[in-house]
Amino acid sequence: MDSCPIERFLEFDNQKQVRSDDYSIVNEENIRKISKSGQKYRRILSLAGINCAGKDTVISFLESSRDDIIRLKLHTSRPPRIGTQKDYPTMREIKDANSIGSDIGNYYFTSREYLEKNMDGSLLFRSKGDYYYALMMEEVVTKIFEARKHRKILLIPGVFITCLVLKKELFKNMMIVYLRTPIKHLRERLEDRERLQHRRDILTPQEKIRIDRTIEDAQRYNVLAYVLYPLIINYIVNNEDGRLMDTIFKIESIIDKKL
Repeated sequence: MDSCPIERFLEFDNQKQVRSDDYSIVNEENIRKISKSGQKYRRILSLAGINCAGKDTVISFLESSRDDIIRLKLHTSRPPRIGTQKDYPTMREIKDANSIGSDIGNYYFTSREYLEKNMDGSLLFRSKGDYYYALMMEEVVTKIFEARKHRKILLIPGVFITCLVLKKELFKNMMIVYLRTPIKHLRERLEDRERLQHRRDILTPQEKIRIDRTIEDAQRYNVLAYVLYPLIINYIVNNEDGRLMDTIFKIESIIDKKL
């Protein structure tokens, strides 16, 4: 696989960073230690997308309805989001899933101090705004061993940039499904999430700026997903409001046929 398109994208993405405290650190030494395990195993799926694209809702459903999924989780210093759904919604509950769910089951929530102290144990360390995100080496080693032992699918959720870095540096055979959301629907979801999180109807200027930045990223990523398709981004699935079950069925079909 030619990695040049990924490298060009990562360089372009770094140039577009708005905040000086947004950065990524790839721990190349740790990656070399486990790269053979990551490169050999082929049942690895990454569901990539922008914030509020619906990744966590789709993954929660897959976890609750299938017994062949093992999720790889990141550590984060941000607090969990308040949700209106259970962490693992049922088919009946998810048909209506325009509400923004809790993400308690999607990350290991910890402190900035813990992540700073344990940075050397990470494979990928990312600072985004006021928070840290880290993929820890112990998590990857444990989940790869479990997936290989039981022939299960290692499922890796993440924002666009994280998934590209992981495919370039670690999981060369990883299949990436990009979850694309129409910009109009995405803005509505982001606004709803801010209102729900802060328990108020009016958005602050800072929250509006944050939403605008996310929309800019989404517009850029939606275009670049097609640029990187099909060599790097293997599938692009639209996730429109009111059609979440269609999205889930498409992704399940990809899993059953290709993994």
